[in-house]
Amino acid sequence: MDLQKTIIEGKTFTLHSQSKKFRLGKSKNTVGGLLEEQGGAVINFSNKKEPYDYVLIGRETENFSPHRRKVAYIFEGELLDRTHISQFEYFPDLDIKFYDMLRTIFKEDNIDISCLSIGNPLTESDFLAYEKKLKRKIPKAVKEFYSVFGEIKLLWKFRKPYERSGIRVKGWNIDYYDNHFGSFQILPLKTVLFEKWNNPDYCLEVGEDLKIFDFSYDFYPMAFDLSEEGNPTVYKGDDHGVVFEYASNFKQYIGLMIHLHGARIRYDHLSTDFTKTPINIDFSNQKNITARIDELKETVQGLIESKDFKAAKEQSYSLYDLEPNLYYRFNLDIARGEKDIDAFIRNLKDLLREGNFDLSAYEKELGDDEMFKTANYLAFKDGLANS
Repeated sequence: MDLQKTIIEGKTFTLHSQSKKFRLGKSKNTVGGLLEEQGGAVINFSNKKEPYDYVLIGRETENFSPHRRKVAYIFEGELLDRTHISQFEYFPDLDIKFYDMLRTIFKEDNIDISCLSIGNPLTESDFLAYEKKLKRKIPKAVKEFYSVFGEIKLLWKFRKPYERSGIRVKGWNIDYYDNHFGSFQILPLKTVLFEKWNNPDYCLEVGEDLKIFDFSYDFYPMAFDLSEEGNPTVYKGDDHGVVFEYASNFKQYIGLMIHLHGARIRYDHLSTDFTKTPINIDFSNQKNITARIDELKETVQGLIESKDFKAAKEQSYSLYDLEPNLYYRFNLDIARGEKDIDAFIRNLKDLLREGNFDLSAYEKELGDDEMFKTANYLAFKDGLANS
């Protein structure tokens, strides 16, 4: 396995604890030794004091949500010699674009990566064996892609607002709830070529030539035409693959996936020339966050007005990550409704700590409220005056 020594030499790496498997070696110790042989240095990820140049991400990583994003990420595939890739006809920069895309995702504050798995690339002998069994040639663009990535599983979602998510252990579509915003699920080529896609149990109408390669979303399986050489046509399977219709070509579709960071909204843009009309993603997800806050505000306010304080408290929890001031403000009203002076003062302290709360205006708004007459509150006010 040839490495790019110029990238490794003189650099310090830490191997992220959430990376479970590496292509460079069977264990983190093996990988670390290999880097040191090439002139690099490795420090333990738990060592918070020693500086490092890169966090190295392996080929299999799950539940990656460090909210300490101000670090430099490098993916082990970037350390490998890429001379053969640069000579490809259709994908000469596939690896560069893909790893740059991953870096963007890993650095976003509002993104959690549920799953990243990159399969080992296939070799020419693999392709020859498959073609012998098929008695057919594999399109060149498909071979180039699988020469870089044996398969790709990547699921990511927004941290805010929170949505429940889960991953299947097995199956073509590993997104249990189909609700990850970003989804790469490029199947292994062996599965693509030899799965019996016309099995009546699947209800797929693909014929003998169409081979499903992307099962990122059950409703829209994507297939390429095996009968074509070079850069094959790609078809979108509507209604879970009951009907397949022209969508794009293999090179353009992979490019669109990378351009949109695997976002499922790509199914709305299959005919878009993104090289001329860039398609942007709001990684902050602010539109949905604002809508969710408005929805929760209305719900919690209604529960407080109906004096259902228990339900109001439960509903308000979702506001903690979205808008802390509003969370504390509602819980202040809940504590007042429940006549819980300790909770009342605790939420007051939190609001004052956040720095956007006018206590004098609040007292004036409520007027002669009995909470302001309690010994605990008066002691709290004395403490503020003397601080």
